[in-house]
Amino acid sequence: MQALTHYSVANYAAHFTHYAGQKFSSPISKSVPGHRMMVSTTLKSGNGGKNNTFDYLLSQNHGQWKIINVMTDGVSNLAMQKAEFTGALKKGGIHALMNGINKRSEMLAHAAR
Repeated sequence: MQALTHYSVANYAAHFTHYAGQKFSSPISKSVPGHRMMVSTTLKSGNGGKNNTFDYLLSQNHGQWKIINVMTDGVSNLAMQKAEFTGALKKGGIHALMNGINKRSEMLAHAAR
């Protein structure tokens, strides 16, 4: 679990390595089925480039809200990771998956520096 947490943080942080005046819009939240919340915001380009929409799906567990999925411009990070991890499991089992997660985390963390 720790390896997956480290990977998720490194992967998310890698998307924000270059600041060029971008700003997040005020978030909008709404209830969705399953006692969940969807929080949406837009990262507005500071130089007239493409804006990006982020939708965070949250679930409440023991009184705390936790992000369970992030969709960027309609693409689910959870779905992408599922496809990536399933492929690694089929190729080499759990050890190949864990090695891949750890290597990718290290690469992302190094690139963010």
